[in-house]
Amino acid sequence: MSKVFIYNELELAVAKYGLFANERIMDFCKHYPEEINFCGSKQGLKVFDTMYGLFIGWSCAIHDATFAIIARDFVNEVRSGIPEITAYARLQYRVKKANAMMLANMVLIIAKDSNWLTVLPRCYRACTYFLGTHYGGENAIMDTVEEIRTNSDD
Repeated sequence: MSKVFIYNELELAVAKYGLFANERIMDFCKHYPEEINFCGSKQGLKVFDTMYGLFIGWSCAIHDATFAIIARDFVNEVRSGIPEITAYARLQYRVKKANAMMLANMVLIIAKDSNWLTVLPRCYRACTYFLGTHYGGENAIMDTVEEIRTNSDD
């Protein structure tokens, strides 16, 4: 996908569904679309970007951007002299918040574009995605941290 396509389509989705995506997240998506892989971790498990016919990839795109921002913040905090243990505690808090935001965004998409028959199965599946990131997301974000450290060491 092109840089313009991702950003323009995401901007429309944020407006349509009322998704949680602050200016920093949107700016990241605009300038680093290659960091957005939609559903699944960059190097690991990939999951479907639809839930019973409904595209929820915008929630995943926001989550990807948020994870990339969190990883960069961690590296920058450690480089600025903040003890790694403190920066890591902040990272863990931010990851939990990002995962909760991903679930909220999926539910917003599901609530807007589902009917009585599809809403519960889709919400159930959204919860399984949330649990996957909750229990498996730390490896993905620490891989990103190491990638940033490796690519930007002097």
